Amino acid sequence: DAERINIMKKLSAFLLAALFVITAILFTSCKTLTSYQVFSEAMEKTESLDSAEYTVKTKIKMKIGEMEITMPINYSVKASGLKSESPIFSGSMSMDLGFSTVEASIYNSGKYAYVSTSGMKIKMDISSDEGKDFDLSSIQEEFMANLSEDALKDVVFVQNDDGSKTMDIELTAEQFNKFFKEVYDSVYDQLIGDEESDVKADIKLENTKLSIVINGDGYISKYALSYDMTVNVVADGEESSVFASVTSEIEFINPGQPVEVTPPSDIDKYVSLEEATKSFY
Repeated sequence: DAERINIMKKLSAFLLAALFVITAILFTSCKTLTSYQVFSEAMEKTESLDSAEYTVKTKIKMKIGEMEITMPINYSVKASGLKSESPIFSGSMSMDLGFSTVEASIYNSGKYAYVSTSGMKIKMDISSDEGKDFDLSSIQEEFMANLSEDALKDVVFVQNDDGSKTMDIELTAEQFNKFFKEVYDSVYDQLIGDEESDVKADIKLENTKLSIVINGDGYISKYALSYDMTVNVVADGEESSVFASVTSEIEFINPGQPVEVTPPSDIDKYVSLEEATKSFY
C-alpha cells in the first residue's frame, strides 16, 4: 500500500545517505599524505604552541692534526608567552670543555639574559658577544628548520605502532646551507672573522642528515641533525685542516601541555659583567 511504499522510500533514502557518509569517510581515510604534508602540519602545530619545554643536546667531535676533542653542549629550556610580544625563557646550560665544565642557570626576558654561573649573577644584553651563548629565544628556530617540499619529495615516513611517525632525510650541502644558514655562517665567521682578514677557508659538508619524530598528537617530539664538516684553512701562507663530526638533537617534553616560567627570586641582584668580574682583578 501507499504507506508501506512511503516507508520504503524513506528507508532507501536513509541507507543511501549512510552509504554516502561511509564512502566519504573511507575515501578520506585512504588518502595518502605526503611526507611534506605530515611534516609541515606538525611544524605548524608545534610552532603554534604558546609554551614549551625541551632539551637540546649537541656533541662536537673535532680532530685537529693528531689532537682529538669531544665537546658536549646541553641546554634545558622552558618557554612561555611564545605567541605574545614578551615571551620569557628559563633553563640551564652546560658545556664540557675537556679541562673544565661551564654550567649556568639562565633566564631571558626582553633583551636581557640573566645568568647565574660560578657564583656570579650577571645581567647582559642578549645581542652582545657575551650574551649570545645565553640566548634561549633563538634555539628552537636555529635547530629546527622549516623544510621545503622539494627537500622531502623522495622521503617516505614510517607509521609506528604507538601512533608516532618518523622520517629520515638526507640533505645535500646546498640544502644544509639553505635551511641551516645560521649554523653554517657561525662556523664560517669564527674561521674568517671580519672581511679584511687574510684567513681563507674552504668548508666541505658530508653526511648531512635529519631524523624527525612526530608524536601521536601531531607535534614534533624530536628533531635531530647530524653532519660532518672538513675545514681547510689558509692563514699567513700556511695550510691547516680541521675535521668535525656534529650531532644536535632537540627533544620536546610533553608538547601541548602548558609550561610555566618564573623569574629568579633575586633578579634585582644581577649586575653587569664588568661589575660581576671586579672581584677577579
